[in-house]
Amino acid sequence: MHENVLATARFLINNSHKATIVCPAGSFADSLAGYGVGVIRTDYTDIGAAINEALKLNADAPVDLVHAHPFASRKFGLVLAEQLDVPLVLTFHGKYTDDLPRYIGKVSAVLTVSSGVRDYLLSEKAKSPEKFHVVPNVPDTDFFQPLPEKTQSSEEKLKVALVSRLDKDKEFILDVFADAVEYATKNYSGKLTWAVVGDGTQTEAFRSRLEAVRGGNAIEFRGWLEGEALRSAYQSSDFVFAPGRCALEAMSCGVPAIAVGSKSYCGLVNTNTWQQGVYSNFGGVGNQHKDYKPEMVHRDIESLLASKSYRAGLGAFGIKIIQQFFDSQKVHEQLLGIYRLAIFSHSLDKGGSVSETSDVESSLVKLNNKNTDMKPENNMEQLEKKLLEAGKDNAGKFTRDLLIVQNRLYAQLESLSWLQRRLKIKGQLPPLRGWATSPDVLLRLHAHIMATRPRVIVEFGSGASTLVIADALRQNGVGKLVSIEHSDHYGAQTLGTLHAESLEGWVDLRIGDLEAWEGEHLNPEDAEKPSRWYPVSLLEGVGSVDLLWVDGPPGATCLFSRYPALPALADKLSPNAEVWMDDTIRQEEKDICEHWAKGHGFELEYFPLEKGLGRLTRPGAQPVRREQYLDTTSQTDHHPERAIGLDFSLPENCNKE
Repeated sequence: MHENVLATARFLINNSHKATIVCPAGSFADSLAGYGVGVIRTDYTDIGAAINEALKLNADAPVDLVHAHPFASRKFGLVLAEQLDVPLVLTFHGKYTDDLPRYIGKVSAVLTVSSGVRDYLLSEKAKSPEKFHVVPNVPDTDFFQPLPEKTQSSEEKLKVALVSRLDKDKEFILDVFADAVEYATKNYSGKLTWAVVGDGTQTEAFRSRLEAVRGGNAIEFRGWLEGEALRSAYQSSDFVFAPGRCALEAMSCGVPAIAVGSKSYCGLVNTNTWQQGVYSNFGGVGNQHKDYKPEMVHRDIESLLASKSYRAGLGAFGIKIIQQFFDSQKVHEQLLGIYRLAIFSHSLDKGGSVSETSDVESSLVKLNNKNTDMKPENNMEQLEKKLLEAGKDNAGKFTRDLLIVQNRLYAQLESLSWLQRRLKIKGQLPPLRGWATSPDVLLRLHAHIMATRPRVIVEFGSGASTLVIADALRQNGVGKLVSIEHSDHYGAQTLGTLHAESLEGWVDLRIGDLEAWEGEHLNPEDAEKPSRWYPVSLLEGVGSVDLLWVDGPPGATCLFSRYPALPALADKLSPNAEVWMDDTIRQEEKDICEHWAKGHGFELEYFPLEKGLGRLTRPGAQPVRREQYLDTTSQTDHHPERAIGLDFSLPENCNKE
């Protein structure tokens, strides 16, 4: 996917458009910047910060369109497109829906990399079939090309490569390749050299598995390759096992491909299977083991090993397929055309007001139209008028955005002021921006604990909340906080702060690395990142929990990373226990809360605070009234929010996804 994103960005830049990519920091982000592509680096754990960066970008150079991929990128894209009032385009690569039916009304176009992916989404009640367009992945044919003259190795062993990530979601691909290795051991021992090009969480287990079945054939693990090293791996192979885009790159190099994706076995791309390959994104749609039998890959290996001329013919046939269906110039022009239509369609729906960029483009088209009956000076006047109107529109949008940010900041400063007055600590709170819980949520949390006097509190994710909860417990003179943390670094910071305030006696801080979670989860089985959570052993001895505060683990851990909190503690909660979820401005946290409420019999309410707060309570439990937040024993020392009738909630429409 990275290579396609980079190729698209370069195409846009080469055609006088600006492109900014939102992605995690790392080598991919660095390579984008090296090509002159704008980059906003984020791991999507703090979408608000990334949105603010995008708003700053928009103030300097107005954004016309947002193009996102599923999951974290989609959540970011929905929020940004709505705030900027621009069209949103989504791309789907495989057999997953990412809840598309719920928000497809907010999307201008859905791009799928194959007809098979499109048909799957429509079969899953995605609705609005008119919005679906097939825009395939394409290899860089200027780079991935055949060798002018291919030489056979001196040992006369055939070289066969597997090019794929080696992660749990690619397990089916690894199973098929292992079948091929084992079959070749029994029938072609000593005649092949296998090369594994890729890396991932399953690397060591896969290495051990292949070593056990390779027999007299050699196996090389070459790690993750890019650029010329990857091209060389394709070119030096006699045939390649690969999914999706990697299969296309091998075919572009004139090398036969056995296409096997995470969802199905497409098989050797030949005269009988090429149309199925194009339809399914070369294994991206299907039923995995249900439709696959080891005899299939055995038969394909037999065909490939039978004749060098047959392999050469298949290599040439693959190049023809690429030229017909995966021409990068044609595909990128198609993509740019969809962008333009989405932008103009969106502007017309808004009453004809168009963005500055689209106005300029539209006016230039009119200027170049030889059939126009307008004089040149009139054209220039119209262009200047449109530019002036667009400038006013953008200035108005920027002013509205600035007012929203100003009001949010003021609300947080007020909440922070009241919170500081309630606390009895001697030092200062940790910084409450970025990933930290916002002041308005901490104020509500502190007031709730002092009003309800819980005996046992469990929190997932330590930090400022740990200090605030411990302070409330000490003022109550009763209770214990069990704080679960996965980071030694942040755990040490929290412990140091507790010691400095003499609060360590109120907190049982438990630290353990995240590990595989095998229980109930919303994370799809084929997700990019496998499910991980805190070690269950950290919950030993915990019981009768009155308040569960969920603010971890980080969202980058996996999809729905916070989901296991309630399943892990469901039988350890007291009869009137409450569950509080931070960051419900994000749809992922809302989805978790709604599944919790439905599956565990809770009632759910949301508070529209800066980052959102979800509160789950037992049906029939006595609600805590605002007046109960008052500490009647010391009115002079405490300043609850109701003292001057303030409500620090934000308007509902500020936090809509």
